[in-house]
Amino acid sequence: RVVEEGRVIYLYRNPRDTAVSWYHFQRMNTLYGFTGTFAQFLDLFLRGDVAYGDYMQSVLSWWALRGRANVLVLSYEELSRNLPAAVRRIASFLGKAPTDGQV
Repeated sequence: RVVEEGRVIYLYRNPRDTAVSWYHFQRMNTLYGFTGTFAQFLDLFLRGDVAYGDYMQSVLSWWALRGRANVLVLSYEELSRNLPAAVRRIASFLGKAPTDGQV
């Protein structure tokens, strides 16, 4: 229903960076307590057998909706490369026109 009626901003990250970050987060967070090696984690990650499921399936499902007027798909790398441009793009998507000072 949200996808039909609301506005959605989906932010994804390069899968390689996501796997590395998720591995370290799961090792340090007692909620997850992962104790294996990165190779073991990567195998689980690639199979989608980690908390929150299959990362690539998630990205691809939102990527397929990127042409919808109410869905904005952005990458972390895009934000990092040019944050002011990304802020303007998000603001425009939300129907806002911030000044340069606000950006």
